[in-house]
Amino acid sequence: MKDIFINASDGTVLHARFLRRSSPGPVFVLIHGYGDGGYVWDSSCDALSDLCSTLTLDLRGHGDSGRSEPTRYHVDTHVADIVRVIRTLDLRRVALIGHSLGGLIAAALVETLKFTAVEGVVLVDVCPNPSTDARAAVAYYLRRSLRRYESVDEYSEWLMQCRPLLSAEQARRLAAGALRRCDGGFELKVDPALAEKNSSEAELEIEGRWMRDSLRSIHCPALVVRGTGSAFVSEEAARQMTGVLPNAKSVSVPNAGHSVMSDNPVFFNTLVRDLARRLIRAAVASVQI
Repeated sequence: MKDIFINASDGTVLHARFLRRSSPGPVFVLIHGYGDGGYVWDSSCDALSDLCSTLTLDLRGHGDSGRSEPTRYHVDTHVADIVRVIRTLDLRRVALIGHSLGGLIAAALVETLKFTAVEGVVLVDVCPNPSTDARAAVAYYLRRSLRRYESVDEYSEWLMQCRPLLSAEQARRLAAGALRRCDGGFELKVDPALAEKNSSEAELEIEGRWMRDSLRSIHCPALVVRGTGSAFVSEEAARQMTGVLPNAKSVSVPNAGHSVMSDNPVFFNTLVRDLARRLIRAAVASVQI
């Protein structure tokens, strides 16, 4: 995959990784969640590499993208950043995959991308009103992780202690992407200011309403995916989302919690490959008509 750096409208440098393949299908744009980075999609990009092009992004303040004022770490800013990347690369047809915060961003992008056709959407363990306890747990997990590590293996082992559904292979892969060298060891790439960002009840309600409204604009094939062990999205919440979407199905992935794509990558990647084949068939059929 090729590393790309693009300046956001305020000058913040955005990092993306792009793998271009000759394919009749859309480019799959994969958007990570709070505290993560584009590296969480490495396994999924590998699984899609023989079928279509993929683009992963580091949201500002995450991964190898630049940091900005904490007031700029909001959904509308992330949406504007991704629109800028997609337009800079002149992507005319995309499929969006978003996990957690990335799912909220993906839903909002569908009605924001005026000059790009969105042909498929995968919303991974996200809903308009997730459990407040689960939100707090994710923030607590990030705060605990912000320290120095002696080695990549040390962080990998810590990940497996916190997330018992992770395999050793996945933990090592995530650790390698999440860390950068610092004096005497390694530290997470994520901006520590994100761990201190507390959204008010009013902001959470606005986000929930925004996502509910965004769901109504998604008419392309869609998947609502949750982990069977997720404390973030209940089965009922996933079912309600599917009821709003006219062309969607809900899938509960076994042996997975909130981080579905990392906890059970084989099952998740099978879902994504199936969607890619479906979109490729539709693209070929439209050309033949």
